[in-house]
Amino acid sequence: MSKRTFLLLVVILLTSSLSPSLVDAQSGCGNDDGALFFSEYVEGSSYNKALEIFNGYATAADLSNFQIKIYFNGNATPGVTLTLSGTLNPGDVFVLADARADPAILSVADQTTRANLFNGDDAIALVQVASQQDGSALNVTHDVIGQIGFDPGSEWGSGNASTRDNTIRRKTSVSQGDADGSDAFDPSAEWDGYPVDTFGGLGAHTATCTPTAITFARMTARTGPSGAHVIALLLGCCGVVFLRFWLHRPSA
Repeated sequence: MSKRTFLLLVVILLTSSLSPSLVDAQSGCGNDDGALFFSEYVEGSSYNKALEIFNGYATAADLSNFQIKIYFNGNATPGVTLTLSGTLNPGDVFVLADARADPAILSVADQTTRANLFNGDDAIALVQVASQQDGSALNVTHDVIGQIGFDPGSEWGSGNASTRDNTIRRKTSVSQGDADGSDAFDPSAEWDGYPVDTFGGLGAHTATCTPTAITFARMTARTGPSGAHVIALLLGCCGVVFLRFWLHRPSA
């Protein structure tokens, strides 16, 4: 191996080993605008109603910045708005349930309500209403079950993979929510269906996008161009300058 080839390899190795920008920060649950999403929906008998939310971020989410909005019977204006509470850690889930639900649901519930919750023909949106950093207003939709402003009759979907008298659970391959509340909704595309009053999956969710492997990449992206980013940039620039000088130096 020549000296020139060796020096080129050294520059490449140093830069790639220290630069977080070379780590794929999008290899987990989508991007930072859409990685909180519904992972389970229970529309069972009586008051057995619950929603599970999965955190695909690599950082904890302050749920006080999020709301659940329920649109009844094809209405384009929410009839119920519920502000969430607590902190949701990466890869964990949050369960909102009717306070009068079956004890099996309440045993895993993080928040309960006696507000009028959804039926099979009601659209549900997960909306971020404030930023994680400074509390400024955002009003960003992360996920929608159903189609806002459209009444499907009694339900979306058919069989067990429908929104009436069933439990539907997000497929493990889904990496972020459906942020477009106006598009057509077919549960079978992203959800697995289960018979009425199936509660066994509530309280945990498995997703191929669990963010443990990308924590470093996302954290450095949020903290800005410091630390290893600066070192990598300096090494890269110095390496290029030195390599150009070496390759074009006058012959002895």
